[in-house]
Amino acid sequence: MLSIAEHFVLATTLVALLSAGCRPQADDKAQATGGTAKDQKSVVVFAAASLKDVLGQIATEFEKSESIRVDLSFGPSNQLGIQILEGAPADIFIAADAEWARKLSDAGAVAEVKQRFGNRLAMVVPTGDNATTGPKSIHEPHDLLNAAVGKVGLAGENVPAGKFAEQTLRKLGIYSQMIESGRVVRGSDVRTVLAYVERGEVDVGLVYATDAKASKLVAQVHIFEDGLHDPIVYPMALLKRSASNETARRFFAFLNGPQSRAAFKSAGFIILDEHNP
Repeated sequence: MLSIAEHFVLATTLVALLSAGCRPQADDKAQATGGTAKDQKSVVVFAAASLKDVLGQIATEFEKSESIRVDLSFGPSNQLGIQILEGAPADIFIAADAEWARKLSDAGAVAEVKQRFGNRLAMVVPTGDNATTGPKSIHEPHDLLNAAVGKVGLAGENVPAGKFAEQTLRKLGIYSQMIESGRVVRGSDVRTVLAYVERGEVDVGLVYATDAKASKLVAQVHIFEDGLHDPIVYPMALLKRSASNETARRFFAFLNGPQSRAAFKSAGFIILDEHNP
């Protein structure tokens, strides 16, 4: 049986693997400890995989004007949330599901939460050389049961995108048939599902509308009605361990400022409080 220390090493290793696509880090030791690199301050952000592109852009803009480095780690919201509860050195957590903000708040790990933007669930197919059934044969959810559709990509059962997709398909009355026919393929997070579609490894995938917009290798063929699943919102949490950390607070304020809000909107996210500062 693993000791507590060994368990934590495994947990933090998982976070490092999940964030393999992050921007280059200035100091590996600072990345692991949440500390500073030489005289440069840093802030550690754990975020849902669907935020990879927009947060990379926001962090770059912040670093241009501040002598603060932003270390970004991306992955499934549920797994990142677990790492935080186990003591991983994050300052800010942005999940793709309000449930994880509640769990961390209930555990006393959150100092402040802002809920400023949301997303929608979309159905996408591969395009170009990797196109299989193609956009012309898939128009609406019940087309997922067509004999021509071999594999359908969904994020994992405990991942927000996977949970929303399953809720949707169950409400439409087609989830059980899809499972029974063996056509459901699960990915570790929503960006993994997007990659499956891009490479033509599945005929269709359920991802966020922003993921569809970010890729030139997929075509969006359907947007699901919001009422088919729980609300897709992204709570931004300043963690209690960093409540008195001025560096973390400055980036948290930047995330909630007009420049960041414009970046989220441009990336296709839904601004929930459009008229509020």
